Amino acid sequence: MYVEDQPAFLNAACILQTRLPPHALLRGVKEIERQQGRNFDGSALRFGPRSLDLDLLFYDEPNFRVDEVDLNIPHPRIAERPFVLQPLCDLDPEAGRSALGSSAATMLQALSPLQSPPVRVTPLGRTTQNVLEWNGVPKAMGIINATPDSFSDGGKFISIESAIRQASNLIQRGCSLLDIGGQSTRPGATIVPEDTEQQRVIPLIESIRKEFPDIVISIDTFRSSVAAEAVQVGADIVNDVTAGRYDPLMLPTIQAKGTRTYHGPLFDPFSHERLC
Repeated sequence: MYVEDQPAFLNAACILQTRLPPHALLRGVKEIERQQGRNFDGSALRFGPRSLDLDLLFYDEPNFRVDEVDLNIPHPRIAERPFVLQPLCDLDPEAGRSALGSSAATMLQALSPLQSPPVRVTPLGRTTQNVLEWNGVPKAMGIINATPDSFSDGGKFISIESAIRQASNLIQRGCSLLDIGGQSTRPGATIVPEDTEQQRVIPLIESIRKEFPDIVISIDTFRSSVAAEAVQVGADIVNDVTAGRYDPLMLPTIQAKGTRTYHGPLFDPFSHERLC
């Protein structure tokens, strides 16, 4: 029934609040599909590839139901679609128990194993194809500090050439991500001027992106201006050890750039030792 000979596609499930009744909500999501180029002229395959496909799985109270020609809630094909059940389980493994009599986790387990099961991914923003796959195998991150005073590699990778060689070495040894920093966060470290940090990391990120176009790059900074420039030249992720507390523009900048972030907000890196 489903067209299997098609490019890989992304699936996601989300929970949202709305004041729209079911049919108005359906009209709204169909309009979004149209705006994104979905073909509604009847020539597209019913279960074939689409630029965007938005479905309403559940609505309102657990036992809420709609059974009409243009709308069915709960969605009638949830139980047969692993690409729906997998992200639904990520949200709530018990979803569907009240409405369908079976949980998302139970329905997923009941399906026959797939030759190519869905893989959890994190979109990174540079392109729609740029994703980080989480396939159960731990990811190794290589760290390159373009600083004279970092813990492990301070002063070693000040030049572009030495940093590129280290990036190549880390990738060959299996690193999936590279973290680039221009400001030491060891206890007692001096905060360098903003332009100094930019001069250290921006040319380096730009060079690594050109040399290794597929590697995931994170910028280790707590300054929004450095993060914005780094993303502009090729960084995928912002690593802010202050979780946006140092620079109030950091989180809005990350949102505006459409990038990802991770952080460690539980300690002050400049004044406390941390034992692991």
